Amino acid sequence: MPLNKQEMRLGHSEGHTDVCYEETGNQILTCGSDGDVRIWESMDDDDPQSINVGEAAFAIAMKGGKLYTASEANTIQAHTFPEGAADGIVTRFTAPVTHFCLSQDGNKVLGGASDFTMKYVDVEGSNQKTFHGHNAPILSVAIDPKLEYIASSSCDGTVKIWNIADQAWEKSVSLIPKCSDASLSKTLCRLSWKPNSGELLAVPLEKEIQVFERDTWDMAFTLTPTEVTGFISIVQWSPCGQFLASANTDGSICIWDVGSRECIDRTKHNKGLSICGLVWHPSGGNEIAYTDVMGNVGVLDNVIPAHRKKESRVSEYKQSADLFDDEAIDEDFLDAVTQAEVENKLTNEDEDGDDVTPATQHKRIMQIQDDDNSIDGSSRVGDDGASIMSGALDAMPPKPVVYQGPQPTPLQKPFIPGATPVHLSSRFMKWNSVGIVRCYDTDDESSIDVEFHDTSVHHAMHFDNQLNHTMADLSAEAVLLASEGQGDTASQVICYHFASWDNQKDWNTSMPKGENIKAVTLGFGWVAVATDKRLVRLFSIGGMQREVIAVPGPVVCLAAHGNQLLVVYHAGAGVPGEQCLGVQLLHVGGKKKQQICGGRLPVSPKASLAWLGFSAEGTPCAVDTEGVVRVLNRSMLTWMQIANTKNHTKSRSDHFWVVGLNESPQQLRCIQCKGAPFPPTLPRPAVMVLPFQIPLCDLETEKGQIEESYWRADTLSRHIDYSTSQGYDEDEMNKAQAEREKQDSIMKLFALACRTDREFRAAEICQLMTSQHAVSLAIKYASRSRRMALAERLNLLAQQMMEEEMAAMETEQEEEEENDVYQAPPHTARDRSTSEWSTLSRSRPANRQASTQDHEEEEEEEAEVEDEDQPMDEDGEYDEDGGDGEMPEMKSRQTPALVIKPRKDMHPKSALPSSQPRKNPFKKNSSSESQVACKGSSVFDNMKKTSKIKLKSPPPEKPIVVKVKKGKTQATLFGNMKSPKQKEKDENTKAEMDNSAAVKKAPSGFSFWLSENQPGLAEESPELSEADLVKLAMQKWRSLTPEEKKEWGAKAKESVEPSESDSDPKENHNAQDTLTEGKKRKLSTDDEVKQGSEKRVKGQQGKVKNQDGVAPKKPLLSSTNSKLAGFAFKKD
Repeated sequence: MPLNKQEMRLGHSEGHTDVCYEETGNQILTCGSDGDVRIWESMDDDDPQSINVGEAAFAIAMKGGKLYTASEANTIQAHTFPEGAADGIVTRFTAPVTHFCLSQDGNKVLGGASDFTMKYVDVEGSNQKTFHGHNAPILSVAIDPKLEYIASSSCDGTVKIWNIADQAWEKSVSLIPKCSDASLSKTLCRLSWKPNSGELLAVPLEKEIQVFERDTWDMAFTLTPTEVTGFISIVQWSPCGQFLASANTDGSICIWDVGSRECIDRTKHNKGLSICGLVWHPSGGNEIAYTDVMGNVGVLDNVIPAHRKKESRVSEYKQSADLFDDEAIDEDFLDAVTQAEVENKLTNEDEDGDDVTPATQHKRIMQIQDDDNSIDGSSRVGDDGASIMSGALDAMPPKPVVYQGPQPTPLQKPFIPGATPVHLSSRFMKWNSVGIVRCYDTDDESSIDVEFHDTSVHHAMHFDNQLNHTMADLSAEAVLLASEGQGDTASQVICYHFASWDNQKDWNTSMPKGENIKAVTLGFGWVAVATDKRLVRLFSIGGMQREVIAVPGPVVCLAAHGNQLLVVYHAGAGVPGEQCLGVQLLHVGGKKKQQICGGRLPVSPKASLAWLGFSAEGTPCAVDTEGVVRVLNRSMLTWMQIANTKNHTKSRSDHFWVVGLNESPQQLRCIQCKGAPFPPTLPRPAVMVLPFQIPLCDLETEKGQIEESYWRADTLSRHIDYSTSQGYDEDEMNKAQAEREKQDSIMKLFALACRTDREFRAAEICQLMTSQHAVSLAIKYASRSRRMALAERLNLLAQQMMEEEMAAMETEQEEEEENDVYQAPPHTARDRSTSEWSTLSRSRPANRQASTQDHEEEEEEEAEVEDEDQPMDEDGEYDEDGGDGEMPEMKSRQTPALVIKPRKDMHPKSALPSSQPRKNPFKKNSSSESQVACKGSSVFDNMKKTSKIKLKSPPPEKPIVVKVKKGKTQATLFGNMKSPKQKEKDENTKAEMDNSAAVKKAPSGFSFWLSENQPGLAEESPELSEADLVKLAMQKWRSLTPEEKKEWGAKAKESVEPSESDSDPKENHNAQDTLTEGKKRKLSTDDEVKQGSEKRVKGQQGKVKNQDGVAPKKPLLSSTNSKLAGFAFKKD
């Protein structure tokens, strides 16, 4: 009789529906998304019994008089039958159960859920084993009839075969499309073991059924249906093991004869709906029940044709004959009995039309073998050679036992970081810090949308995806799309350069024949394309071809940032179950092209690469499927783990999809995905921020937490040095903030080591300090804690640090001087020779005078830097002796670094006296270096006394007062003065210069800039001391361009011009008279000291009487005092 399809009945609401038979086959049980279990007596049952098991039921099975269901409560529940009362929870998961099955004896339950786990439960003993290894929700599970293996399929695209005893998978094959959830999967991939023996495992794929052999797990054969569309979703073996039923997503059901490997019958759903449940009749084997996604249930009768049924019966007798093997029994007698029983059974079945399975009460049956002497291959039973057993018995030669070593791990396929799987109809082609590229591929539309996070970069874009682009990248300059070759169409890359200033915004290039693109990326001004020929092709952003780089292995993915290109490839076969990835970091932009580093890319055990990219600051980063985030430590060129996203998940099925990383501030930007490794496109997922944490030991202790904080700050601040070396401008505030965080952690560790009496550890910690101020604080802390041995050790460390710092400062100063001489900008005077400048100075006196003033301003800035580092006495004035208590050996090291002497050849020479630079009255005398300080003082006594310079306004100019120590005479003060002739010559020159123009000393450009910006700097860095604030100001001043410096110098000069215009001409005349009188007479030592003291106390506000006792009307101007000081203390 032909296959009979009964009319379907509506059993449940729309959604996934499962079906099973009662053990005797008299009833059909179904469950659906409405949470009900219905018991059908037949398809004519208009009022089936209903049992509510929850809000939704996803799977159903029955064995041993118990009913088992999987509901939305994340459990597999047992119920009594037919009452349906709850009879206990078999096992529990952290996500909904997607599928479960029972062993043939009903004592074992295997379930899989959306939390990526499977549980194998012994119902009688309540023992449970958990299997981990899938990276996506479970689709299907199946138990080996011999209870040695289990099989599973997952949304991660793999089919795995597990050893129950070892709880480890032995075979893993990527066969099905990937997806994020079981409800989104195109196939249910219901696996099925061959009954009784379990020698074959059937796996449904897209267009075929693959059958694998036991133990070797090699593919034995495939079954491919014809004229069938959609995916093959379900396969089920018949109870006899000779037939196989398959169901497609288009509603087709096929019946296969496994022996002949042909489709013996097929039918199709009337409405073409997808089949989601299928099961054979447990006893008859000639009936199939099935369900669809709309909640309907149906039955197929007469599934197996009559002639196929006879062959199956004979085969069953043949398979059971191996149970009897006694040579003492008459073989002919047994052969005759066996043949008679077979023929009798087959005759009865033909007459009655009953398809009941033959009785199994025969326990002593011998296998019927072919006669070796029979040429035609007929059986020994029967004379005509056409016995019913002839041809049905295929002697299977024993397979040789061959040892097979570890199987190679399948290589990870190429992918685009920040993209979801290609097979999805709506997916992300790229998500990065610039924007999002989405792809929609449906029957009605195939398009690509580009959205920018910052709309000021560019407006949203829309493209038609006619060429089936599967790869994309996005930058602030362009959009890059690429497609693989299909048939005669070559693989192609298209670049939409929207930042171009011309009208032609796009260009495209086709790859050579037989070469397919596997990965693409965009850098700053260039494009990189990786192909399956192990080549990385570089293009300019405008479309010009550049270098072609050969890669040692198949490319996995690419990433770019600025001029950096990161290439990850397969470096070889890894250990079983793991990937062996190599990485190359190349500098492909600019004039200097080179490989920065290479080697192996570390990934977690049993994991693969999930994301590759750069931080916003340009540091290479990588994330694997275990959630471990690693960055490249540029100081050691090694990879360091800085985060693990799995530490922030609530269940194993949760994932974090990384989209970006920032080092300052320390942020890991990612999208949380529940029950899937990647997010859906709609609704638009929200980006969240995760913190960093280096996996140090004892993180629950205070010591471990502080250590982790220090090394995290140290690792994530390495990009500052690299960016500076590449010519990028780094924010000084960020650099100071990173340094401050490290120093705070170091001081906390030092204090903790002192509290726990770990002095040696405290000394080790101090070696990580980078500033003398921090070491001085450590010394004070150790002294107050009465740890004198530690303080002495730190004192030696401070001396060593100071020596190294002085040497570095001298080297830096020499380099700056050389750069000023040989690499000065063209618009400055330093790059001109003396003769050229002299020629120009003769023709342009005004320019010569301006150049002289600029040179004087530079000298004043150097003097101010020197004065800022010079200690001050209690009265707030600079101490020429370097401060009381300073050790002599330290002073000898410190003085040369503080006295900055300009090179003589750096300044233009001129015959005019006015071009000669004035001497700095505050500059230390070289003789002061030999002075000896008090013994027994600490190195850091003066470090506490920082220079208290008033930063809000330029330092006032006041008369120069020389502090004379006891025992010195007037001869000592004026011993270095010049000869009378030379002095007379200098006096005449000075008089000429004074008569030409009464020049008032203006504050330097730096002083004026500092007075204007000091409040802002203090507000930005309130924690810095005054000395550190001045150093920070000097750094910012040096970063200004020469034009900006000149502009501030001009502002400083303008600030004093009004005061000069308002001054009385008589005062200038009196000042000149005073200068003349000072040249003609000499004061005694006591009078000079007394006069200097009075000037220091009273300043310009006091009134000093002259020799005649007449008080002047107004005090002398600052410019006059400066000229007096320059004349009185002028030295060779």
